[in-house]
Amino acid sequence: MRKALSYAINREELMEYGAKGNAYNLGGHIPPGARGHNPNLTLYTYDTTKAKSLLAEAGYPNGFKMTLITPEAQELEALIMKAMYERIGLKVKLEVLSYYGFLQKVFVPLMDKPAEEQEWDITVCYN
Repeated sequence: MRKALSYAINREELMEYGAKGNAYNLGGHIPPGARGHNPNLTLYTYDTTKAKSLLAEAGYPNGFKMTLITPEAQELEALIMKAMYERIGLKVKLEVLSYYGFLQKVFVPLMDKPAEEQEWDITVCYN
């Protein structure tokens, strides 16, 4: 399913609308010159047909419900990703949280409940 979610993301569209054209593809998950950069990794391409096929193989031919959380600062990017996931048949609930509220979901020392009891599936955030 992780692969399906990756194929569902149109990175060019995300950069154009989410970053308003003020971004570029680094060509990998970690930028060249940074510790851990691997030039042999290939990025997933945008392919909704492949994404839907992978979902069907995983037993979800009609998609599934999921919750996407994000801090307020990434609301635009999350809205764009939500639309992309909905293109492949997912039913996405988006929760936009204050930064502290977001940390209460993802940062272990501040979590409002244990990790295994959290009720979100994917997050959009910045590092």
